[in-house]
Amino acid sequence: MVQPLDGCRILELTMWGAAPFGVSHLCDMGAEVIKVEEPVGGDRLRGIFNSGGLTSIVPPNPVNYPWELSARGKKSVGIDIRTPQGRDLIYRLLPNIDVFVSSLRKKSLRKYGLDYESVSKVNPRLIFVHLSTFGARGPDADLPGQDLTGMARAGLVNLLRHNPEDEILAEGPFSIGDFTGSLQLAYAATLALLAREKTGVGQEVNVSIMGALIAVQEWLFQTYLTTEKEPSLREHHQMNNPIRNTYKCQDGKYIALGMTEGDRYWPVFCATIGRPELAGDPRFSDIVKRASNNEELIAILDEVFLSKTRDEWCALMRENDCTASPVQSYADLASDPQVLANNYVTTVEHPTHGPIKEVGITVDLTETPGQAKNAAPELGQHTEEVLIELAGLGWEELGHLKDARVII
Repeated sequence: MVQPLDGCRILELTMWGAAPFGVSHLCDMGAEVIKVEEPVGGDRLRGIFNSGGLTSIVPPNPVNYPWELSARGKKSVGIDIRTPQGRDLIYRLLPNIDVFVSSLRKKSLRKYGLDYESVSKVNPRLIFVHLSTFGARGPDADLPGQDLTGMARAGLVNLLRHNPEDEILAEGPFSIGDFTGSLQLAYAATLALLAREKTGVGQEVNVSIMGALIAVQEWLFQTYLTTEKEPSLREHHQMNNPIRNTYKCQDGKYIALGMTEGDRYWPVFCATIGRPELAGDPRFSDIVKRASNNEELIAILDEVFLSKTRDEWCALMRENDCTASPVQSYADLASDPQVLANNYVTTVEHPTHGPIKEVGITVDLTETPGQAKNAAPELGQHTEEVLIELAGLGWEELGHLKDARVII
């Protein structure tokens, strides 16, 4: 099966969440990924269940599912880059690499001679992708950071309250910053590969968690830039367009209405809910009046939606082409027919645990589809294979490096 990134080889020097997940998207699309890990312990994500502060969010399981998801299909090579011999091995690999991805701070990369200026001399066609928390330039470019601090600085955490005087929730949804950054990393790397096809040369590519989060908040941030007014979350009774809102149903579940074009939908919506007289009510006759009398209308709709179950309401909305959706839990999502039909959940064969369900590939290329290949590797599983095939090492040299604990 032909895949979009067949023939592309990536050297990954990353840890934890954002960058490894970004590279995993490229791996699913056919790239050969060589993941360089510390010989002792490897990527910190391998030990996530020993990180006490995370166990309430990532409950322990016999399958280390965060690691499996971030590393499926990759090759693990254990090299200690803190040693001169280890760095020499990286340089011996570089001529055979298309994309070098790292989330180490740039001052660390400079310290080890693995910064763009150094590695590009060995391979001018190399695409060097660096992911930081706050961006490659500016006074805080080399600050340590991660998901929550990126979300906080990008304005997202500040949104987690209804009014400026309210207390802020402790954090946003776990790893949203990491996963947003990972998608932008994959996007940026692909753009650079396409550019190299046209120019023949590589380049340095910088992405950040903060930048990626700004990109997905463009509308909200632009609203502030234009009006100098901070956006805020609205409570249920405050929504200006009552048919773009969520409502509790008879069974305690919720339905979301998404009829942004309020006037277009209003008459058919009123008929659908069995209240056609509301369409002619002068208080609610157009979107401006419904906004002026929003609390009164929302109170009426609250009572209406309590008369049927969520599934009954969703069926009625579907029949009448009204934009609506169930508010789903992850349990609902895992069995959603749309999720299953689009392969958003896939099954990967694990050598120890057998078939395990994982989040699938959410981009559908009909002629060159992606594929979730193989379970995540054991630490150093591919060290010998990669160093023999791509760095030209022999067995004797491998033995010396193992004895010196440079590789595993």
